[in-house]
Amino acid sequence: MQSHFSFYSRNFHLDKDQVLKEAKKYIPFIENYSPEISEEIKGTAEGAGISLHELVMVIAFPEMYYPRLFRKCTAFAVGGEATVGGEIYVGQNEDEALDPWLNGDCAVLVTVRRKDGPDVLTYTYAGVPSMKGMNSAGIAMCINALTCEQSKLGVPSLVVTREALYQKTIGDAIGAIVRATRADSLNYVIADLNGELYDIEATPNDYDLIYSDKMIVHANHFLSQRMRIEKDLIKEKSPDTHIRANRMRRLLEAQANSIDLEYLDESST
Repeated sequence: MQSHFSFYSRNFHLDKDQVLKEAKKYIPFIENYSPEISEEIKGTAEGAGISLHELVMVIAFPEMYYPRLFRKCTAFAVGGEATVGGEIYVGQNEDEALDPWLNGDCAVLVTVRRKDGPDVLTYTYAGVPSMKGMNSAGIAMCINALTCEQSKLGVPSLVVTREALYQKTIGDAIGAIVRATRADSLNYVIADLNGELYDIEATPNDYDLIYSDKMIVHANHFLSQRMRIEKDLIKEKSPDTHIRANRMRRLLEAQANSIDLEYLDESST
């Protein structure tokens, strides 16, 4: 906890009481969106010996500071004719702020065993429900930061990611994103074992879909023309988002029809 409080104090001149007061506002939205995840968060806080407000502060970090700090993640999904044997691959780089996360020591792989619904394997940070991952129903998901002029109180995006991974079908996973009262923007790259590849750009007020049966690439700028984003804030601050997306697409297209795990691993180094 102290690393987060220090981070907010140093970067935004906010004290502990101010940060926790802000975090508290997200709790009712989590409870209304997913009682199952809400109960888990409460149990995690109790088991860790911290307050619910402190844990929600950690969970809602994209909403609480992302509008002012921009990171650089590039994600992809490939399958069908683009890969050897039609295998489905979903991946991304993780270029997150290391400061409040103890230089990466908080990164964990978590397996969630469920009595009713798919099991989930997720890469996340300690105490955070989910970032990216896959489930036993054959759905895989990665995410990219997006930020525009829209922002409101709502469900933290890293609660939405867990709820999406709880679903049995890719349609229900997309539905979990769409039905959320979203607090801020996020991009979701989702694929399933049937070769369905979708990209969902979601803002607090709208969403748009991109479909492919072969290849999807996304970085940190909006691609949707329909949503008419007024201020693509990450693109304004980090125009290299276009370069990263174009390079990823070029690397994948260069090996189209013969992409395999070895090539993806070599391309990421």
